Amino acid sequence: MILRVIIDNLYSFSKPVEFNMFTNKSQRHLSHKRSVAKVSFLKMAALYGANGAGKSNLVKSVHLLKGIVMNASLPSFVGELKYKLDKACKERPSSVAVEFVTNGIIYYYTMTFDETGVWYELLSETLPNGDDRRIFEREYKDAKENVCFQDGYSDKPKNRMFVEVLEEKFLGRKDVLLTMLQEKYGKEFPDTAVAYKWFSDTLNVINASEATGPLAHVFEKEKSVLRLGNDIVKRLSVGVNGIYVSKYEIEQTDKTQDIFERLAKEPRTIMDVFNPYTGERTSFVKEGDRVMAETIRTSHTDNEENEVVFNYGMESDGTQRLLDYVPMLNGVMRGGKVFVIDEIERSIHPAVVKELVRLLSNDGEMNGQIVFTTHETCLLDQDIMRTDEIWFAQKDKLGSTDLYSLSDYNVHATANVENGYLNGRYGAIPFLDDLKTLHWNG
Repeated sequence: MILRVIIDNLYSFSKPVEFNMFTNKSQRHLSHKRSVAKVSFLKMAALYGANGAGKSNLVKSVHLLKGIVMNASLPSFVGELKYKLDKACKERPSSVAVEFVTNGIIYYYTMTFDETGVWYELLSETLPNGDDRRIFEREYKDAKENVCFQDGYSDKPKNRMFVEVLEEKFLGRKDVLLTMLQEKYGKEFPDTAVAYKWFSDTLNVINASEATGPLAHVFEKEKSVLRLGNDIVKRLSVGVNGIYVSKYEIEQTDKTQDIFERLAKEPRTIMDVFNPYTGERTSFVKEGDRVMAETIRTSHTDNEENEVVFNYGMESDGTQRLLDYVPMLNGVMRGGKVFVIDEIERSIHPAVVKELVRLLSNDGEMNGQIVFTTHETCLLDQDIMRTDEIWFAQKDKLGSTDLYSLSDYNVHATANVENGYLNGRYGAIPFLDDLKTLHWNG
């Protein structure tokens, strides 16, 4: 679970800004609270703000850090991501840090970087007594890599030699030490493998415009996810009676040659192919010597009470987006996954979004976590969310984003937060000029 994210000189963040999931003293929705090592944190949070306020940049920052860890090195474009409206920011590096909980342990991972490489990287854990224990720390200083592990590690000659070789030969300027250690020295540094697994398996980021993966294959292999999908479409009355997967073998032809060749080279790959003309999404998988296609079908009822089967692409964008969210909902509710989502409401009716969030809010067994950006003010409801679960993004006069929580305000338990937000009581709303200045006729 995420405890906090700290961002500096990246996207629209010109100075260090913190987003966190820590709890206040509110006694509402106590089932939303989790705790580890005497630290209490929340299972969900929503981030509001005007268009261009920087909400999505929180999501992008988390996505960037995950991508850097997964790819084992800095991408070439990181220098272009610095805050651009202050010349001083051009001369200093960017940084992202995330504090998270996994396996009952609190870890803190941070990286400072620019287009030349990594300047600083640290992984530490919080001990039961509250002290921090360094797992590794690296700093590029005086044109040299300087690496330290836990206290006393280099007292042994063998370890001291390993550190020297690592600094001088193995560790490049754009290499990620966390990834290198878990890949090559995971047994010697087991905490790096645990932290890496959190980034790779637990943390998921969904941008506003992207699908969530090979949906048909997920429904085919995980029947519990398919059951949840059927429960949701029936509960939310989107006009779909049910969903199922059509699975069939395909033949090798000129049109399917590329699919067969790729699966021959990478037999464990799941190819998710989108047809822009029909809207159809098909998963192709290799099973022994056969190549199987998996597609989603939906069931409807016609005016004579007969079942009519629709292709996935025939459903509305909103229904497709809702189905896209089913694996996410399953992962958050039962899989212990963390999802950071940009524009959770995209293409979905406000009432449906509110019901989905209410579902998560009322689920006392939910063992994952969800953080999302949104414009849907209907979610600003204290019957659904705590005040410390509601955050705002707002830019200052120079265009730099600040993040703050509704719990910073003295909000009464019976206050209508939605009306207060729309009336500008908490900021983070658009500044609108008089439309008469557009000189529209009439």
